[in-house]
Amino acid sequence: MMMNKGNIRGIAVLCIGLMSVMPILGAGVQKVKAATTSTVTAAVPRHAGKVTLKIFKCGDAQCTHGVSCEVTVTITQADIDANLSAAQKAAKIEAAIDASTCGVDVVRTGAVLTITSEHGQEITKATDSTGEVMLADNDGVGVPVTYTTKAKLTGETTEEGLATLGENGIFHTVETFPGQSIEEIYQAWAEVFGEGTFDENGFALPERSTIAHGFGFEVTDPGLTIEVTQETDNPLPNLPAFVDALFGQNTNPDEIAAFDLNNDGLVNGEDIESYINALMEQ
Repeated sequence: MMMNKGNIRGIAVLCIGLMSVMPILGAGVQKVKAATTSTVTAAVPRHAGKVTLKIFKCGDAQCTHGVSCEVTVTITQADIDANLSAAQKAAKIEAAIDASTCGVDVVRTGAVLTITSEHGQEITKATDSTGEVMLADNDGVGVPVTYTTKAKLTGETTEEGLATLGENGIFHTVETFPGQSIEEIYQAWAEVFGEGTFDENGFALPERSTIAHGFGFEVTDPGLTIEVTQETDNPLPNLPAFVDALFGQNTNPDEIAAFDLNNDGLVNGEDIESYINALMEQ
């Protein structure tokens, strides 16, 4: 067990309408660099459920803008009965990333996935209800980024188990038991970490600023689902640049590549819904 590690014009009007109620995105935002390489290490799932990963992909070398995507893998009871291995679990995640619109490259070695993209990317969130151990690491590129590690539990305790949470190689585990409230688990984490705050939105460790960063977790009780986020201060997607790209007025190849969310080589009406979703998320 882990202990220490359509009409384009009509839609464009919507975009312009958003511009009228939002500030120019990216203005005054400090540029940061995302990780050059991210890794995800999977382990054997304990029970059926789902795992979701959120990936932020930079749109240019300075990461002045970018887009997020999510991939979800379902682990069935048949998988559990067939003793799905950690490597097989990782292969499922690899296939989901390859089939997604994330536009990143992924290579699997056993149970470890190595994710890269031209300008960098980060694993910023993972949600799990399979009780597995998972580690997500974002290697740094020499420029510190600021982030806060947050964990949110949902569901209820149904049996004796363990709840492990950590960041940057430092992990702490607390025992869970039937009838225990989620708030009590947060309180136990705060005590073993010696820091952190919690409320109805979850448990949060203090803000950090480091070059490399990562997170990991394990929650064994099948009644509980954990969501961990470690989003950095990457700026919002650049809405004016996206609108220009839609009308062929943006010739920046990096931005065009970032705005081509369905990877068909074009920035057009097919990319609008995905872009707006990414905009609203951030």
